[in-house]
Amino acid sequence: MLRIAQQEGFGATSIDAVVADSGVAKTTIYRRYADRKEMLVDALDHIAISIPKPVDYCEAGKPLTRDAFRDYIAELGAFVEDNVGTRVFGSLIATADPLVVAWRDRFEESFYDQFIEDIEDAQSNGTLRAGVDPGVVGAMVVGAVILRSTFNVGSAKLLAKRITEVLWPVIGVN
Repeated sequence: MLRIAQQEGFGATSIDAVVADSGVAKTTIYRRYADRKEMLVDALDHIAISIPKPVDYCEAGKPLTRDAFRDYIAELGAFVEDNVGTRVFGSLIATADPLVVAWRDRFEESFYDQFIEDIEDAQSNGTLRAGVDPGVVGAMVVGAVILRSTFNVGSAKLLAKRITEVLWPVIGVN
């Protein structure tokens, strides 16, 4: 189910599509789920939302380096592509389905808000330069990662390099 959503979006996730994709009997699926929405909610609940943290890319008590920041951005992009998928992002943005909207809110809190909190923590402990708006940094980084993944604009490594070139002079301590 999740693989179908990741590759084709939520609109393609019917019980029949899951049966065709997985080879599991329709009766088996209906024993577990009352309907498509219940199956969808279960799949969404199983997406792990545990993003990498900038502080994990530097030595304790030392600021983040330019290269470590670039590696962090690359890892963040890999997380988006490997754990969520761009079609899922597109569906999250485009849907008005209350169940998906509730999951989107949870995802926003777990992903974007956590990213902002991690930037604030890195600023307060001297890992990143203080005084830079974490919301703007978050919007730029998360937006660029999702945009690259969604439209397949260049490689993840190239994006990480470009984001670092733009942001490092603003947020880097050293």
